[in-house]
Amino acid sequence: MELIQNFSYDICVQDIFLATRIELDPEIGCTQFDMGFDRGSLSVKLIYKGTIDLSPDLVCYLVVF
Repeated sequence: MELIQNFSYDICVQDIFLATRIELDPEIGCTQFDMGFDRGSLSVKLIYKGTIDLSPDLVCYLVVF
C-alpha cells in the first residue's frame, strides 16, 4: 500500500506491504482512496507488486507481528 500523508505531524507514515494468500482481483489491486482524520487526510493506493515465497519460519514470525 502506498501511503501519502496530506497533513503535518511529528510522525510520518510509510508504505506498507500487505501479504495475502491469494492474488487480489485486478480491480482491487489498483484501488485508490482517501481516509479523513481530524488533522487532514491520508491517500491510500493499493498496487500489485508481485509474488514472493516466504519460508515457514518467516510466515510464523509475520503472523505474530
